[in-house]
Amino acid sequence: MVLKPASRLLILTLFAVVGCNRTRTDSEARLLLAGEWSLHIGSDCSMYDVASDKLILHSDGTLEQHTVSKRGFRYDAPAEKWEYVPENGVLLNSRKDFFNSQPVNEFVGMRRGEGLIVDFKTPSIILLNPDQNCFYTKPK
Repeated sequence: MVLKPASRLLILTLFAVVGCNRTRTDSEARLLLAGEWSLHIGSDCSMYDVASDKLILHSDGTLEQHTVSKRGFRYDAPAEKWEYVPENGVLLNSRKDFFNSQPVNEFVGMRRGEGLIVDFKTPSIILLNPDQNCFYTKPK
């Protein structure tokens, strides 16, 4: 049986739609979340003193945060915790937020627990605020 090009296209489209909309198991989502996430600094947060911010989500539920200010100050938190929240969330027990005005001679952030939205499309992103263009993404 030979399929016509239109039928072949329809079948491929159906596979793509069904594959994209399937529900992930908790363990699949945790595997997708584990790894290194770098902050994409869009125009909504470029005025702050953050040059780079990296989250490392370990598969055992621990979290590291490594941040560098535009002035060269560093912040490293090697032992925080994270957990996956179904269907599309990640809970960070403590992340330091540096999107605030900074004193001249130090790098001060606000430590907070956060529930963030994860968009599992390719490339996956972790949103800080759905209304802003600042988010974490996994480097390829």
